[in-house]
Amino acid sequence: MPWDGSRKKSMRKPIVIGNWKLNLHREEARALIDELLRGPAHPWADVGVAPVLTLVEAVKTWANKSPLLVGAQNVFYEEKGAFTGECGPRFLAEAGASFCIVGHSERRTLFGETNDMVGKKVQALLKASLMPVACIGETLAQRKDGSLWDLLKAQLKAIASGIGSQSNPSNPSNQANPAMGICIAYEPIWAIGTGVTPTANEVEEVHAFLRATLAETLGKAFANETRILYGGSVTADNAKALMALPNVDGALVGGASLKAGSFSTIVASLSA
Repeated sequence: MPWDGSRKKSMRKPIVIGNWKLNLHREEARALIDELLRGPAHPWADVGVAPVLTLVEAVKTWANKSPLLVGAQNVFYEEKGAFTGECGPRFLAEAGASFCIVGHSERRTLFGETNDMVGKKVQALLKASLMPVACIGETLAQRKDGSLWDLLKAQLKAIASGIGSQSNPSNPSNQANPAMGICIAYEPIWAIGTGVTPTANEVEEVHAFLRATLAETLGKAFANETRILYGGSVTADNAKALMALPNVDGALVGGASLKAGSFSTIVASLSA
């Protein structure tokens, strides 16, 4: 039987991350965090939120000693220097972040980030003991013309290059310390914020492909341990079906993470 990373799903602790994007001012953010913390515990999954940069430290303080992970939405790959407007990984760590989203399609399309830049950001985050949540995905045109596979492989190999540059990339989903791992987030660009979601078969096909590509580049053990998330119009209504797929280990959630009710429902969908 060919190697199949889905057989190892039970060893990968699920994770749900809320990407707040450019939303939620201080009072709104505090209200949301308070409501999330009043909700039920979720020992079956890691849960995190990525607020705007100016609120990372505050959200970490509000989360107090809860297991809620707090992260950032972007990082620069240099530690310091003449880089006006940028924020390096050590600054994020000092603010209380334990993870950072990199390579989101909005960063690639609106701000010109390249595969090489994303790989450098992954390397910088791992060096600072922060968990990269590295995003990849295709446009609708690329899906229709079949070029998505070459595109996804190129994006993933740049990320793998950033991982492979570290001296010990062997434990990407360390459950005792999620900040020492890495997550890959598949977000088809045509599904982000549109309300349109790929079919379950389409999502699983891509996730299985990504895990196989990781096995080719960094080894089967690494591929088996790496958590691959789905993102793109994840809602309380479709989360359970998506999270049940063999190679889907969680979700990167946009709009639905701005309301405690919908976000909590998505987290609960991982308990089955």
